[in-house]
Amino acid sequence: MQELVDNALNYRGADVVDIRIEVLSDRIIIENSGGRGMGVQDIVNFVSWGGGECHQSDEFSFYHQGGKSAICFFGDSYKLICRRSGESEIWQIEDEQFATRLQPKDYGELSPVALDQVPEHLRFVPEGTGFVRIEISDLQKGRSLSPVCLARELGATYGRLISSGSVRISVNGVDVEYMEPLLDSEVERVPVSVTLGSITAIGYSAKLGRGAKHQPRPGFRLFANGRLIREGEWFSMNPYQKGALSSFSGELEIHGLIANLNKTDFVERSDMIWEQLSAEVLRQAAPILDELRGASEPTRVTDRDRRLAKLVRRELEKVLLDSRGEMGEELITGDIGRKPPEPKGGNGRGGGRERNRTNEPGSPPPPRRQEHFRGQVEENREGCPRS
Repeated sequence: MQELVDNALNYRGADVVDIRIEVLSDRIIIENSGGRGMGVQDIVNFVSWGGGECHQSDEFSFYHQGGKSAICFFGDSYKLICRRSGESEIWQIEDEQFATRLQPKDYGELSPVALDQVPEHLRFVPEGTGFVRIEISDLQKGRSLSPVCLARELGATYGRLISSGSVRISVNGVDVEYMEPLLDSEVERVPVSVTLGSITAIGYSAKLGRGAKHQPRPGFRLFANGRLIREGEWFSMNPYQKGALSSFSGELEIHGLIANLNKTDFVERSDMIWEQLSAEVLRQAAPILDELRGASEPTRVTDRDRRLAKLVRRELEKVLLDSRGEMGEELITGDIGRKPPEPKGGNGRGGGRERNRTNEPGSPPPPRRQEHFRGQVEENREGCPRS
């Protein structure tokens, strides 16, 4: 879905762009108005894989295939209705087997459509204002889309742009909001500013606070032109070496690098410039990282500390032997702080009472019961006939 949003933001111009997304049971609709919109030549570029005008470094897309791939991901068919900014003609194309068709499709000669043939709410868009509506149908089975989760992801990806007021996004009529990370107010943020030739990385490093319902992943969040590219970046540092680093957070706006096809990383990651950028970012973020490491690392007793303690003890014993004082004897024998030994035979529970254990029962059986039982036995023996 972000690929379709990126297309709207690429051509937003100086005006505020409204992006409306509807997730229905049988189709997905994404509309944008206030940007440049699309004309005939823009439609030709859209249906051509990898073709189109060159993108600038301040845009989001570079490969001319993200929007088409997104349509194929969600469904098999789509309908496009659009108008370019400054024009009055409305255009429409439709492809019912866009994802599964093997042969190219001839859309024929395009002609403008009448105003009454477009959805009613688009008729009230001011004349000359550009808009684009993409309706995806024949949805892929088992590929459901949660409006709540989608709104949360869009808020994390485009939160900076939403906060600046340059874009408004809604999902099923509910505005997408940007949830800023909750930072620990007791730990001061450390600014980060790196410049390597034409590449810049500007932001901060800080510690995440507690109590927020949704917090970003630990590590740096990397942005390009206000759009989130990567989350949980550690710049070649091992994030699992200390548990306290799970509360580390930072944001960097990066200029001069190119995002990959899926906009999840930068293509220069394997270059030397990335290693230089990583080293400088970690150097400037060291105050926060060192503080978090120290918060979870207890003081360790080294072998040198143990040898020094033994040496001090021996010197102290010599001094105490020379003094021959009572305190010295107790210290030398090591009896200070110990419990006095208990008397032998004690059970440790009060008094040391001895127990004389025997193999006889503790109490004999009742005499009367025993005599009565024996009398019955003798009587029974006498009354029994002998063979």
